[in-house]
Amino acid sequence: MVAQIHSGANDPMDYVCTLPDEILNPLSKVIKKHPTPRSAIVQCRSDQDRKTVFTSKAFNLCLVADGHRTDEYANFLSSTKNKKSIFKQIEKTILQPPLSGIWQCFGRQYSPISDEEINTSIKSSCEIAETHIKESSDQYGEGGSTLSALLDAKNNPNIFVWNVGSSPIYVIKRNGDVLINVPHSKDNNDERERLKKIGVDYSENMNAFYFPPIKEYLQLSRNFSPWVNSVPSMEPLPNIYQFPKKDILAVVMGTDGTCDEWIYSPKKNNLMGFITDFSQSLINNPEVLKSDKNLKKLLQSKTWEDTQADDRTLIVYPVH
Repeated sequence: MVAQIHSGANDPMDYVCTLPDEILNPLSKVIKKHPTPRSAIVQCRSDQDRKTVFTSKAFNLCLVADGHRTDEYANFLSSTKNKKSIFKQIEKTILQPPLSGIWQCFGRQYSPISDEEINTSIKSSCEIAETHIKESSDQYGEGGSTLSALLDAKNNPNIFVWNVGSSPIYVIKRNGDVLINVPHSKDNNDERERLKKIGVDYSENMNAFYFPPIKEYLQLSRNFSPWVNSVPSMEPLPNIYQFPKKDILAVVMGTDGTCDEWIYSPKKNNLMGFITDFSQSLINNPEVLKSDKNLKKLLQSKTWEDTQADDRTLIVYPVH
């Protein structure tokens, strides 16, 4: 089974909305003034969200992992040190030796890398990570994690984002269109149909899938977990999307707890409500993007105080 690879030219993500000029224009100015990626976590009872924002001259990589039952899987998926981690596999691909010394003369530290090489690396990194997880189940225990990621390689003209699970990735285009990744969850009709064909039913009463081999009700249809040993249909095959950097204003990544618990007005659907209110918050207070601490304050002020179950994580990645 092959991961879905989409061309950004076809806008493969789900359409959320188009930001009106009165939001888009001032938002563009704020993003331009604050080009540094920012991230924050508000940890609640579960304390299982993890994030990584890695920046270098060669590439930038953002990772959001939403763990369940334990933080071990999220710790591994967000690691920059574990040799089997997503980061280490991507790093090997990006840091290829120059084709020749001539690139050094033009200020290029690394040889150009193709879209195909990056897509292959993303899929391979997920396979290697899942193999490690299955082999380490005794160490990590029961549970798993989603993953959402962004790669900005300096030797490729495109932005790459991919997901396994339900954590949202918003792509804000320079023309104001806002897109979101397709979740691997109960909310995805295609996933419901895929699982139904292999005997995994969706329960309306439980609002979740029932997986007979592990006797569990789960809202996710794919994730990183040792459960894949018993339920191959949960294999973490990523959806990969790519867009020309010149077309993208910013990427906003988070966990479902962030968007589900965001307080917004006027109340529309939670996808549109979150991104429009978040954009307006940046316009009203540009200092939010001045530091991670400021972003955390916004996250704390805009999500329900009495939330006890889900952590809330947010990464804002300006594209330049």
